[in-house]
Parts: sequence; C-alpha cells; structure tokens
Amino acid sequence: MKRSQDYVRRLGTLLRKIRAAHPADSYEVADPIGQLIYGFLHWNAPRRTADAAMAKIVGETVDHNDLRVSHTHEIVALLGDRYPAAHERATRLRETLHEVFKREHILSLDKMLEKTKRDIRLYLEDLPGIAPFVAAHVSLVVFAGHAVPVDDRLAKLLRSEEVVNPDFTLPQITGFLERNIRAATTSETHASLMAWVDAGADRVTLARVKKKKSTRASTPSSATKIIGKKRTSEKHK
Repeated sequence: MKRSQDYVRRLGTLLRKIRAAHPADSYEVADPIGQLIYGFLHWNAPRRTADAAMAKIVGETVDHNDLRVSHTHEIVALLGDRYPAAHERATRLRETLHEVFKREHILSLDKMLEKTKRDIRLYLEDLPGIAPFVAAHVSLVVFAGHAVPVDDRLAKLLRSEEVVNPDFTLPQITGFLERNIRAATTSETHASLMAWVDAGADRVTLARVKKKKSTRASTPSSATKIIGKKRTSEKHK
C-alpha cells in the first residue's frame, strides 16, 4: 500500500510539471467517426503527424465511407510508408470502420449519444481492430467520458519517470491514471500528456546518445588497459 501511495504522489508531482511545461490545446470535437479515424492516426504517433495525415485523408477521400471501402494498401498509400506501423494501423482502422457499419447499418456513432458513458466506452472497446488508446480517445474527446488514453509511447515514459509500477501492463497503467486524475481535468491532461510525449521522445533519444558517448569516453579500451598494466609492472621493476 505504501509503495502504491508513492506512485500516486509521484504522479501528482509529474502531472503538475507537465501541465506547466506542456500546455496544449484540447482536441477539437469532430464528428464521432472523424474522431475515431483521428484516434487511430494519433495512436503511437505524434500529434503533428496525425494532424497532417488527417488533413490528407479529408482532402483525398469523398467521405468517411470512402475510406471504409478503401483497400488496406490504399490507406497505407495515403498515410505514407514511413508512417509508424502504417500497415497495422490501416488494417485495424479498416476493420473497425467495417464493424461500425455492420452494427449500425450506417457509418455513424450518433446512436451512442443515447447511451451512458460507461456503455459507450464498452461499445468502443469491443470493436474489432480498435486499440484501447483509440477507444479512450473517442470516449473522452467526443462523449466527455472519464478516460485517459495511453499508448505505448506514453506508457514507456511513465515507466521511465517511475510514476507507475514497472510491472503494470498498458491497461493497468490506464486504470491507475483514471483512478488518480479527476474527470474534470482529463481533457486538459490528455492534451498535455501527448505534448509531453512528443517532446519527451526526442529528449529520451538524445539522452541515450549522450549516455552512450559518456560511457564510451569513461570506459578504457582493451588497448588502454593493457598499456596501463604494462606501465604499472614497469614501475615495480
């Protein structure tokens, strides 16, 4: 229990720092399907990358249904080969859009407005192909549910900051955050966390490079070790 409270305190401290250092605009409330598509684009990808991809999709498709009936390789072409996990992302997105159409007989989530926030979340999480991050993102941004979207990038940074149990799975991290972040602040917190992740990914990479250089500089090579031993033995002669 004490260890658990340590994580709660650390999380609170980290969130205060993140909100101050990475204030970010909340996500625009688009139509539910549009936000579903955007959630897929933003999952394990920077916000600016998702924004650019969404703009391209809107510009090159007739409507959301046009995207649904597109082949996987056509969606990949829209995203670009360098888009993170482009093929998996396109496959999952297409599968989810088809399932919504199959259930609703139309590509729309408007009927969700009649459901409770809990039922909306369960419905979204049950869609084939969807990632938990996407379900939480749509639940939060469109339906104002109490959700904290967590993808692999965010989970990795939270573990590195030691604010969550290192053995926690992604769903467990999500649950921990949702229990300890007030519902009234989740929208603002989500935007700031994603801004922190986008900035932190570059910072972590640079830190690792510096660490490697430092390690190489401080660790004597085999040749240096041999020379050192030779000089020491010569002094004792």
